Order: sequence, then structure tokens, then C-alpha cells
Amino acid sequence: MRFDLKRSLFLSVAALGFVAAAGMANSQTASAKTYARVTSNSKMAMLPQDRNVTFTGNNALYTKAGTLRGARVVASKATLSSFSNVSSSTHNVRAYRIATTNRGSIYYKVVTYDGSYRGWIYGGKTDSDFNGGVQQYRTFTNQAFSTLTTA
Repeated sequence: MRFDLKRSLFLSVAALGFVAAAGMANSQTASAKTYARVTSNSKMAMLPQDRNVTFTGNNALYTKAGTLRGARVVASKATLSSFSNVSSSTHNVRAYRIATTNRGSIYYKVVTYDGSYRGWIYGGKTDSDFNGGVQQYRTFTNQAFSTLTTA
């Protein structure tokens, strides 16, 4: 009888172990969301008149780069899209900082001329040209002087 008690106890512990192992094998693995990190953040080196941009409405404006932890929306895509169709200079934008993430994304720090909106907007994967949520524009164009005739 004593032998049967030991054996049944051993078999129940073994069965419990198999059940626990099977439950662990079928369970979902915990996956924590990973966020991007900024690898470089510097002042833009181009001429000030070349840093004039306007919103395209393709991306939202964030308090920090959009893929960073804690980034909040300053202006939605719909708001920026409405700015892109307005000819008022208050919604024109100047870019003044550029940041690159470890995933290769470029973000520009921009401010509207009237100062009402300031934040980071996605600028594509290359820093050679404005892309993504902003596009470059010229405030003035150079033209040849016309000749004046006096009467």
C-alpha cells in the first residue's frame, strides 16, 4: 500500500508537469512594443530662405518625432491638409531642426510664421530634399527687370 501511494503521487506530479509544459508551449509570448530612438538631432545647415516649407497634409504634426515614446499630436493630418490649400502666409512654415531615427526616418522641427503651431513632422527617408509631410516653396522668385520707357 505504501508503494502504491508513492507511485500515484509520482504519477500525479509528472502529469501536472506535462500539463504545465503543454500550457506554456501553447501560450502567447509577451511582446512589448518597441519605439524608435533619435540618433541625430541638429540645426539645419541650409540657407534660411531654402528652409521655407508648406504642409502637404500627408502626415500629422507631433510634439516629438512621431515614432518616439510619448509623442502627441499637435495638429492632425486633416488640419494640416486644410493649411496646404490656403494662400495665407500665416500657415507657411519654416523648418529649423532635423532629426534622424535609428530606423532611418527623417523628422523636421517646424514652426508656422505666426507661431501658432510648432512641432515635428515626418520628412521621408532621405535628408537631401523635403518629403513626407512638407514640401519646399519659394516666397519670392527672381525675375529680370523690365525696361521702363519714359514719355
